[in-house]
Amino acid sequence: MSVLEVNSFSDLSSITSGSRVDGGAVLITDNRSGGVGALRNVTSHGITATSGMKVKLDNDWYWERQDSKVYIEYFGADPGNSAADNTTAIQEAINYASNNEIEFVYAADGIYETNPIYFYYDATDNPGFETNRNGRIGLIGAGQLTIADIQRFGASGQTWRDYGTVFDMQNTTGHGFNVSDTDSSPYPQRKVLLSNFSLITKSTDGYGINIESAPVSEIHNVSIQGAHATASALRFTTSWRATVTRLLAFARIDITPTSGSVGVLVGSNTFGGNFMITDSSITGFYNNVKDSSGDGQFTPFMFKDTAFQTS
Repeated sequence: MSVLEVNSFSDLSSITSGSRVDGGAVLITDNRSGGVGALRNVTSHGITATSGMKVKLDNDWYWERQDSKVYIEYFGADPGNSAADNTTAIQEAINYASNNEIEFVYAADGIYETNPIYFYYDATDNPGFETNRNGRIGLIGAGQLTIADIQRFGASGQTWRDYGTVFDMQNTTGHGFNVSDTDSSPYPQRKVLLSNFSLITKSTDGYGINIESAPVSEIHNVSIQGAHATASALRFTTSWRATVTRLLAFARIDITPTSGSVGVLVGSNTFGGNFMITDSSITGFYNNVKDSSGDGQFTPFMFKDTAFQTS
């Protein structure tokens, strides 16, 4: 059977009825979002997506990607796109995974401007997440920036190398990556894994990564830069345990942090837990590490082979 070729998702609908074969292979040649898939003929299939893993041609035909891995690029994320485009694409990839019981979402190398991303259901901020997805979700990139590069990224008069996956957050208030907010989500995350990427936060009052009500969290090979005087890197609250390895959390080299800037914050409102950070470096924040539980319940916090340095 021959393979049909089209340039993009929008070209799928141009495949004529005479060329459509149920199960027939179609290659989308776009460098980032493309790939090989098969045509499916299902009457009133209900698929509405215009990109991603299953894409609508019409009410009775859709294209199904022949790849078990979910990449944000498949949904339109591209380093050359605007912040709004990448936000939508990244969120759609995460929501697709949640709705199809897929554990991980992947991101290729590149710098992705984006606004806040949600790893949980919220009727206002993220209604597309599966409300009963009471399991696991993870985001895995293509590598993190090392110390010199995460310190200098975006700094005036500095040079740095761009490599791996970088999420350049554009929001100046609120958190960047949001994992289960107990105030708005009735279905808290049971486990989250974030790995192999860098994140730049410019928020004046939030954290680059905010993990709330996630009983088990894993963060590996992640670099976070605070790109504002009051920017903060990583926050755990009402969480039970976390394992963090090779975290590089740095204030940007040309910024003097002020009160409110925190490298890693642990706050435990009602739960106890164990938090371990190993083989990491947390440097340059007003408070590199802070425990803000305020409830008399000390959260066990262990550091191993981890460096701290003031700005």
